[in-house]
Amino acid sequence: MEAFLAHWSYLGVFLILTISGFGVPIPEDVPLIWGGYMCGSGQANIYIMLPVGLISLIGADFIVYMLGRKYGEPIRKLPILRRYLCDKKMAKAQKFFDRHGGKVIFVARFMPGLRTPVYFSAGKLHVPAWKMLLFDGMACLLSAPALMLAGFFFWNHLENVWKWAKQGQIGVIGGLLVIAGIYVGIKYWRHKAKCAKEAAQNQAKPIKSDGKSLGKCA
Repeated sequence: MEAFLAHWSYLGVFLILTISGFGVPIPEDVPLIWGGYMCGSGQANIYIMLPVGLISLIGADFIVYMLGRKYGEPIRKLPILRRYLCDKKMAKAQKFFDRHGGKVIFVARFMPGLRTPVYFSAGKLHVPAWKMLLFDGMACLLSAPALMLAGFFFWNHLENVWKWAKQGQIGVIGGLLVIAGIYVGIKYWRHKAKCAKEAAQNQAKPIKSDGKSLGKCA
């Protein structure tokens, strides 16, 4: 892949990132870091390469979203997409949406196996396009520049950059899982507190009388 990227430069980075966005198991780290490396070693311009990377990522994600929005289930059954949008992955993506809503779009960028099903589900569920672009754009602005600039500034220590990227990705995923756990815990605690408060209020309410005498004093 490095030879392909070195030969095709901007176009190579664009094509690999776009293909990866459709669920093909190609790590995005490779074209992003290698794109930065080419810029750092003088083979390309970082001011062109960085926008190319961002446009590739966001564009591919939005195409997947639009496929889900416009065509839904029928297109998912096509042989070329069936592998990456299988029933198991779609069910998992649907479960995430049911629990967390649109915020899962942001988290999905750091979960390669579920990224494509989540974005397809977002379109299928008619999540507003602005919300898809906002959450996905924010996630891309966090991940893409970090990887590409690492390759750019440390181009002569590329082996270390690959290690940092792998460790960093594991750290990001772990951090997101911790944040998600805290968020779910807080929501659960608030729900329990609300239920307890409502139960206490219901017990404190006086029993309404129907106006009829229940008996006379002797």
